[in-house]
Order: sequence, then C-alpha cells, then structure tokens
Amino acid sequence: MHYYWAYGLSICSEIEFPELMLVEDGAASDVMILTGSPSFSHPSIDDAKLDSFFIDDQYAIIGIKHVAIYEILHGKQIIIHPQSTAIDADIRVYCLSNAFAALLYQRNILPLHTGAVIHQNALVLIMGASGSGKSTLLYRLMLGGYQVFSDDVVVLPISTQNLRVQSSYPLMKLWSHQMQEIGLPIGQPIRSGVDKFPYYFHQQFDTEPMAVVKIVLLKTCAELRSITSRKLTGTEALMEVMRNIYRKEWMPTQMLKAAASILSVFVQSAPCIEITRPLLCNCEEEVVGLFTSILGEENRFEQENPA
Repeated sequence: MHYYWAYGLSICSEIEFPELMLVEDGAASDVMILTGSPSFSHPSIDDAKLDSFFIDDQYAIIGIKHVAIYEILHGKQIIIHPQSTAIDADIRVYCLSNAFAALLYQRNILPLHTGAVIHQNALVLIMGASGSGKSTLLYRLMLGGYQVFSDDVVVLPISTQNLRVQSSYPLMKLWSHQMQEIGLPIGQPIRSGVDKFPYYFHQQFDTEPMAVVKIVLLKTCAELRSITSRKLTGTEALMEVMRNIYRKEWMPTQMLKAAASILSVFVQSAPCIEITRPLLCNCEEEVVGLFTSILGEENRFEQENPA
C-alpha cells in the first residue's frame, strides 16, 4: 500500500500516485483507493459517451471512456475499475480530479478551481477560465521567487467559519516550452491529448491550512486594447468566485446554499481584484507587473528578475 496526503486528507492507495505527497504512517487514513475489475459495469455508465455519471448523496459513479469507471462511496473510498488498455497517467488524473471532487462533496468539503501563491504567510488566490492565463501567471510568479501553494485546486470545509484553505497536491501543469525553459526533460504529458507536462514541487509544498488575503480573477476581452483592473464587491464578487467552484456538476443540490453562504463570508474577508487583458495580446509581462503591483511588490519582482 502507498500512503499520501492530499486535499487535507490522509490517503491509503493500492496504486502509486507520484503526484501526491508521501506520508510515513497511513494507519488512520481518511480515504482508501482500491483497484477494481476492468469488466465492471453499471447501468448509469454509457460506454458510447466520453463521460457519464450518477451522483447521489453518498454514492457516485463516474465513467471516463477508454480510461476507467470510478466508484466513490461515503467520502471514504474510491474504487477504480480501469480499462485494460488505459494509460496509467490518464487513470490517475481523472481520479485526482473528477473522483476526488465527488468524494470531497460527500465529505462536505468545497473545492475551488484556483491557483494560489503564498504572500506574507497568507494566500493570494488566482482564478480564471481556461485560456485566461492562470497557469502562465503562476509559472512566472514561481520564477520570480513566489512559493506556489496550489496549481489548480484549494479546498474549504463548508461546515466551519474558519476560512483557512488547504492545497490539493504538489503538481504544476506546464507547457512544453516552459519545461524547456527551466531545463527539465519533456516526458509523458499530464494525460493523453494534452500538451501539458507535470512539474513536481514536493520540496516546497505546504500542507498547512492558510488564510486568504486576496483573490485575483483573470479574464480576457476581445475588445480591449490594454490591460485593466478593478475591484469587485458584494454580489458581483460572490458570483465570480462561485463560478470557480470545482466540478460543480458533482455537487449535491442541497450543498449550494451552504456553499454560497460561506463564500459570501469568504469574499468579504478577502478583496477581489479582476484583471482583464486583451484576448489576442501576449501580455505576460504586463499581467505579472499588474499582479505584483496589486500586492505592493513591484520592486521585489524586479530585483529577482533583472532585465
């Protein structure tokens, strides 16, 4: 068996996950990951579809075509029924994303689709839709000396007023040219059909829960000619953050009100800043400069990245 930490949970797994943080003692694990049968089937899973699922309060089943069927039970167990021809990386990535999202909801834990960096012993969250530049900004901040807390997901217990979030696991998803820039070999991609590759940061990974001091939302706009920023407040800030709930399709309907309630408190305690850049403009430097100016750290970044 393999013992790990992820999403604030201790995990005991029959299969190896190089993406996760190893722990020495898994005797009291919160979650078990087991391997099932390639011949497993379920009436809710349609093999003709790319993905299909059934979600109940404490039971979920998710099928990914050509990869695996995942059973998620009572927030405590994931059973992976892999396809015989499936690639290991694909099996793992869908487990860590889809299956774990369903498990977290069963445990009354809210996952947020966001990157995060540590700033003055607290967190700045970086949210944005696909193509908004979230991963690129995180990569540039890492090169500038910021400690990455999470690349893609942080989690927040719904049943608490302690607004500290925890990370997922120590993995960043980098483009091939970014891997080359930092001198790393380009191996197997994150999953089939994706031109992103795993960059592990286990040595710098922080498993402790941390407070959030700021939320930065990245957007693009085809009509813009230059980067803009503005502060979001009230309902607008809440709605933008709620759009970044991770795998919301797995969330039980009855959780939505509780999620909105705690995120309302969340955005009141952490200012939300929206950065919008022109859609077809290569604005990496400008986005980094605006982000660090929002944090009041322009000089630090310039010193660590001299021209």
